[in-house]
Amino acid sequence: MSIPLKIAKLLKFAMKGSKDVEVLIEAAALVVATASKLIKEAKPILDSIDTDAVAEKLKIAGRAAAESADKAKAAAGEASDEALSKLAVVRDGVVEDLASAKDEKELKKAIKQARQSVLENATTKITVAELRKANEKSGEAGIGPISDMPGCFVIATYKKMDFDKDLTDYTGIFVGRAENAAEGVEAAMSKKGNPDVYADVKFKQNVHVYVYNCLPDRMDERYEGLLQTFAGDESYN
Repeated sequence: MSIPLKIAKLLKFAMKGSKDVEVLIEAAALVVATASKLIKEAKPILDSIDTDAVAEKLKIAGRAAAESADKAKAAAGEASDEALSKLAVVRDGVVEDLASAKDEKELKKAIKQARQSVLENATTKITVAELRKANEKSGEAGIGPISDMPGCFVIATYKKMDFDKDLTDYTGIFVGRAENAAEGVEAAMSKKGNPDVYADVKFKQNVHVYVYNCLPDRMDERYEGLLQTFAGDESYN
């Protein structure tokens, strides 16, 4: 089994039986951070990489993810025991699989799969065109598809005629957070918000919104996980 397929299986396991994307975002962030570092430091063939050193760096990142999960447990009580267990399994699998990658192509596919999984499992997925229609009908943001609950959000711009199932081929992406997710999305798209997002919306580009609702005390950590997951040259952050 190739590295991307292994990673996809691990990310699918992270979501199995869970309505919360906590574990998925933590795992995806770890995949992207680790694979990106390997690509940056790798030679054309990665056989000569010091896998012990890589594994040690991964363990450090894994411990940070575990500490984050511990905080989630304290906030959510017994319900997060399963999340803690899943995070440990996924983290160990990521360490083992990425350290054994043999070429840059495998690592890039692993990053792509991690991002795809996070976008697919958003609480709400909607295009800006659909959002505008819904808000016009309701007359108020927060009554429509995006709730007024706290949460993080991702705003991604795609090519005009891009309507396939690949959610990772965006041309620009922005990660935000707000106590009121609906208002936060509107603010990010406004003239006073992110200038790149504003321009894309103003000129009616193919813009999609992905919302991840969460408890207020989980918002900062979820935001950091999303930032890490979508870090790259295309990021508007």
